[in-house]
This record gives sequence, structure tokens and C-alpha cells, in this order.
Amino acid sequence: MVPEELIREDFLSRSSVQKAIASGQIPLGLDLETVEAVSIEVEKVNNILVLSEQVSALESVIYHFSVVSSRLYPKGHVLVVDTSDEFDYLRDLSDVYINSGLSHQLFEQMFTELSNRKSNPKDTETFIIIPDLGVFLEKFASKAEEFKQLYLEGPKHGLHFVIAATKAQLFKTDAIVKTIKEDISFALIAMRLYDQSVVPHKEVSREERLNTDEMYLYNKEKYTKVKILSNKE
Repeated sequence: MVPEELIREDFLSRSSVQKAIASGQIPLGLDLETVEAVSIEVEKVNNILVLSEQVSALESVIYHFSVVSSRLYPKGHVLVVDTSDEFDYLRDLSDVYINSGLSHQLFEQMFTELSNRKSNPKDTETFIIIPDLGVFLEKFASKAEEFKQLYLEGPKHGLHFVIAATKAQLFKTDAIVKTIKEDISFALIAMRLYDQSVVPHKEVSREERLNTDEMYLYNKEKYTKVKILSNKE
């Protein structure tokens, strides 16, 4: 049975979660049908889009992903790009936290890291978490070409963007948005699939609304409904 509230200790105690961790995968939650761990092989994932209509839902999923990627995945390295200075609570879950005052250094630092990894590969997977696409676009609209290069080349060398966006933000006429939408193979979706057209699906209008601790894991045109950690802990 799926627990009413999924806390970290309960999640970690499950054999399917332990098996995923032992095999070098990130357990992202529990399948709402099988109550088994739903996990990902990071090496097979490029970048991750986090999508919802509601900011609170985006925040829940970003918090959850930060926990599992930093605490349950030994090779994980979390870099938070907080251009709005509103996500300070992610600081303790990150290895590197960049606020608005330091964000002007982001692209220079990322290109240096990409160059270093090309010549000296690292056994770490870095997740570049952008918790608010709207503010990121305002800050870096002039960096579209640099973003595209990092977005497309980074995953080959263990640099993965994790970008939280509302549905409305993905319909902006913007070069960065265009790059993101052209390369969606993996997404965490905290809303009814029927209510969005960013990824393909077969859901109908009778689809139930998601609870605050539920999401869809979309992976190359397949999707699974998942229970995630409660952010009350």
C-alpha cells in the first residue's frame, strides 16, 4: 500500500529503493501502482524539465529532487542557481549555491568545468538546478547561445540542467525556451498530463488531479505516476 505521507526513513527502508541505490541509480519515488521504487540511470538522462502550473508544486518537486540526488546518490553533485534569492532553503542540500550576486559568474564557471571534464573526466554527475526559469530568462536572455552549448554538450560530460518552469513560461518566444523545448526526453511533471501539451501523452479529461506529493516521471514518451517525499520533513 502506498503510504499517505512518504518520509525519508520509510522510503530508504524499502528493498527496491536500496537495490536502486546499490546499482548506482537515483530512486525518484514510489510507483503509485506497484509501490516499488521508480529510479533512473543518470548516464542515460540528458537534462531534466520540471513542469507544473503552480509554483508550489514546482518547489515541492525541486526540493524532492535535491534531496534524492544529494543524499541518496553518492556520485551526485548539486549546484543551485538561485537568481531570485528565494530558494535559500536549498542551500543545505547543495554542494554549490549561487545567489543573484554571484550568478554573473555562472557561464564562465560552467564552461571552465566543461572544458576540464573534457580533458579530465570526473566520476561525478552534476545537477545544475534552476528553480525559477522566469527569473533565469530575465537574467540571462543575452546568453542564449552559451546556454545552448552547455545544455547540449554538458550531459555528455556529467553536467545536467534541472530546470523548473511553469506551463506559461514554456510558451514564451525566447531562444533559451526554444532550446529547452527542442530537447525534452526526460521530465518531472507535477500536473495533469491532459492539461499540458509540452510532452505527448494518452490521458483524457477524466484524469485525476495530482496531490501535492505526486508527479509524473516522463522518460522518452513513457510516463509513470510517482509518490514523492513529503517536504514537511
